[in-house]
Amino acid sequence: MEFIQFNSQNSSLYTQSVALRNHALYGDIGMPPLSEDGKKIEKENLFFGAVTSDRLVGTVSFYELSKGHFQLVAMAIDATYQAKGIGTRLVNFAFESMIASVESKVGGQPVTLVVMTNAREKALHFYERLGFISDGAITVDPAHHGIRHLPMKNILLVKNRG
Repeated sequence: MEFIQFNSQNSSLYTQSVALRNHALYGDIGMPPLSEDGKKIEKENLFFGAVTSDRLVGTVSFYELSKGHFQLVAMAIDATYQAKGIGTRLVNFAFESMIASVESKVGGQPVTLVVMTNAREKALHFYERLGFISDGAITVDPAHHGIRHLPMKNILLVKNRG
């Protein structure tokens, strides 16, 4: 299992990411797949993946809201690979990569990385194990077929590792 960073211009990995997210996140609730407009919106997102045998089996993406502040917008693990720690390892790899990127921009100064997400109710324990805490009340999103989400955040303070 290899953990990598990629972008929407990597057509093979991005195509696999979209297919995995469409299946894992939307297939069971009857939502339409990610639209072309949705793909345009994602152009600047940071993508991370878990790859085995040239196949993407896990994906997570982040949108940078401002310097050091990110929104985790999509996370999906192939059903065959769920409950094996891959999601945890993938998010931790993404956090380390994002921290290193922010650190390089501030010359080794201490870094605070804030990650927000709207966690599906069925995934709350996963996010809590990663250090996310509640940042509001559960809401029902009519645009997403009534899925219940909880706003959560994780604040990672990284002191100079040099």
